[in-house]
Amino acid sequence: MIDTFAKKLLTNNLLIIPIIVLIIALYPFNTQFYMLVKITVFIFGIAAFIGLPDNMKKEKYTFLLSALIYNPIFPLYFGTRLIWIPINLLVLYFFWKLRKSMK
Repeated sequence: MIDTFAKKLLTNNLLIIPIIVLIIALYPFNTQFYMLVKITVFIFGIAAFIGLPDNMKKEKYTFLLSALIYNPIFPLYFGTRLIWIPINLLVLYFFWKLRKSMK
């Protein structure tokens, strides 16, 4: 059941959601918006880890690491936005690459 839900999130149309959220997160916003970023990336990262096939182990663990970094339950604080910007760009690239491979 969870596997089916995860695979439904990994469609080409739905993968645009974390991409857009991460692009917007490059601009300064209030704390509530960044909580939305964390929740969105966490959900899609876990979905990618669960829903990707076993022959994509490197990608699965990349998204698991992304989900751990963005997890809203036990958040990581890097202190400054200057550290989060390259992280956001890197995770944005991973989601963009995944979206292109799901076509």
